Amino acid sequence: MDIDAAVVEWRQRLGAEQVLDAQQAQEAYGADTAANERVIPAALRILDSGLLPEVMRIAQRHKVPVHPISTGHNWGYGTALPPGDGSVLIDLGGLQKILHFDAEFGVVTVEPGVTQGMLSDFLDAGQHPFLVPVTGAGPTCSLLSNALERGYGVTPITDHFAAVTDVEAVLADGSVYRTAMHEAGGEEIARLFKYGIGPYSVGLFTQSAFGIVTKM
Repeated sequence: MDIDAAVVEWRQRLGAEQVLDAQQAQEAYGADTAANERVIPAALRILDSGLLPEVMRIAQRHKVPVHPISTGHNWGYGTALPPGDGSVLIDLGGLQKILHFDAEFGVVTVEPGVTQGMLSDFLDAGQHPFLVPVTGAGPTCSLLSNALERGYGVTPITDHFAAVTDVEAVLADGSVYRTAMHEAGGEEIARLFKYGIGPYSVGLFTQSAFGIVTKM
């Protein structure tokens, strides 16, 4: 594992200001609601999901473990901390685009940094008659991460992952995962039909480390 070499390459790709050293990473992400402690050697702030494949290729080349977060507000379950020492944090909280909204069916496509509060503001601004899939964790928490952790909520559809229809993810080698329906050119259908065509593989990305989901 060569973290120093990886950090040099990450700074070249992301810009020096988006790559935090160990001290900066500890100050920004080290606090935990349960008083757990982790050694965080570096942190990366991703502002463009298109850069993530190369970020992962660099991590793989230098054998550096990574841990992605969205807002880091996983209260009571580790906050922003990785599960063990030595993992570089990949902060996706800056990816805050609502990429698509189907006003008829109420299906929204979001990036990892879109929070419950942001979606609420979006729906209110457009006077759309839909509920946000909220939790008790507050308006600053990520919609995407809660669903990937198979979170539950206080709205009529309590199982948030059950409401997920489609995802896009970056795998460890930098390749991009898309569902078969999406790859076949049926992006519109993929957004609306959860199971698509062929084996259902989206569930592999819940409570796992198979890839970093960048779109849901």
